[in-house]
Amino acid sequence: MATNLRQLARGPLDGRAAKRALALLRGLAAGASITATEAALLAEHAALFSALGVDAEILGVARRALEEGVNEPRLATLAATHALVATPGGVELRLRSVAGESEADALRVVSAVMRGQLARAASMAKKRRYFTEFAEAPHVYATAYASWACALLDRSAEAVTIVATWERRHPDASPRARQFMLRVRGWIVGLGGDDAGELALAEEAALLCDEAGLHVERAFVDVELGFASLRGGDEQRALNIVSSFPRPGASAEGLLDAYRDLLRLEVALHRGEQSVARDAAMRAGVYYERTGNAVLACDALFGACLAEAWSHQADNALSAYRRAVHRSPTAGHQAKLRVLDGLGAALFDADARLHASRVSTSASAPAYAVHLFRPALEARHADLYLDDIRKQVWLSGRGPFRFGEHPVVELTLVTLLAAGADGLSVGDLFTAVWGGEFHPVRHENKVHVTLHRLRHWLGSRRPGAEEFVVLSSGRVRIAGGVDARVLRLVRRDATSGVAAT
Repeated sequence: MATNLRQLARGPLDGRAAKRALALLRGLAAGASITATEAALLAEHAALFSALGVDAEILGVARRALEEGVNEPRLATLAATHALVATPGGVELRLRSVAGESEADALRVVSAVMRGQLARAASMAKKRRYFTEFAEAPHVYATAYASWACALLDRSAEAVTIVATWERRHPDASPRARQFMLRVRGWIVGLGGDDAGELALAEEAALLCDEAGLHVERAFVDVELGFASLRGGDEQRALNIVSSFPRPGASAEGLLDAYRDLLRLEVALHRGEQSVARDAAMRAGVYYERTGNAVLACDALFGACLAEAWSHQADNALSAYRRAVHRSPTAGHQAKLRVLDGLGAALFDADARLHASRVSTSASAPAYAVHLFRPALEARHADLYLDDIRKQVWLSGRGPFRFGEHPVVELTLVTLLAAGADGLSVGDLFTAVWGGEFHPVRHENKVHVTLHRLRHWLGSRRPGAEEFVVLSSGRVRIAGGVDARVLRLVRRDATSGVAAT
């Protein structure tokens, strides 16, 4: 048995491996009895069984061993941990079988996060000081998931403090625990938009897994390397990672399958491969809903919305996502839902598209819906990037910034970016922003004051950006040589094929 488990853990972790794991567990269940040695091996390879989707089977074996009185201290915790995935709805009752009270509380925290009860999970964990005095499962899972819950609730500073406290207290923790906390740190900084930090942490976790021979954990880290690479602008690396995965089946059978599908989904969205994205979203969504993982179910349903945007299924996808977000609200998904709802009928209009324009070249190129929520790296690092839908501005990679209580200043910038390289006369700018007929004596000073405020707003967020707005010979424009881009919703004229705002 030990040899078989070691071979399974080394991979590949695919459908064939799942069948072998299932046969092994069924053999144990059919045997005369389960020994303490066998129970210890099952506990040692708990992550493997969840990755392959055989939680229900190992739960049955663990329960039988408990009933037979097998002397393995980790057995009760193993049973409760797999119950989180196999039977999430009734897991609170099954936690009574866990030997220690703190273990039961730790698993309750993980269960609450999975069901989307983030505030409850964070509150329960706080009463236990986030379990940071412990260095192994299941407590380390509770520490990690509680910190992630805080980050999802837009309490990132608290999340960072929890992880830092655990790392300070356990510098010599096991590699399995340390790689998991590194990954959680990556999840947190990724939510904050720190692509470089997310990638560095994933690479550190991958190195630790390789050094310690943690093959199953390394498979999950690969997925996170793919996410971080894609968000950091290295689409080819993310595509190479996805290409290394086994071919997906008709459905996601285990945690690893579903996690890989989330990466497939995001890569496909970036590449505009709507059918691939749609299939991956369906597989991941079905798995996460079946196993009660509300947070990742929302991720899959959000991806389905992007995959179905501007298709006849857009309304159904948005309705399903809206229900999921209302059941399990998180700050990030509530914000995304507001954007999708704000698009309204445009999301279902076959002639509407998102376009990113580069003012300096008057060029226009399609940007997939995913860029609404995480702008392409090239766009973010342009001199000036305006998301005219979410009303966010990036300046040479800094941002996003919002104008807040400066709607006239915001409209002035939007108008100048839409005007292109030639800009507008002072009079035309006034008419476009304020409306009505321009009278130099009454209105020119108002325009100059607004331009001064716009330059100050830009320069205070990126030194030198105040020079992006130029007034020369009575015309206002974006300075030549400035890489200025706008993401906006456009409509394609059916007769001319020309994109129009």
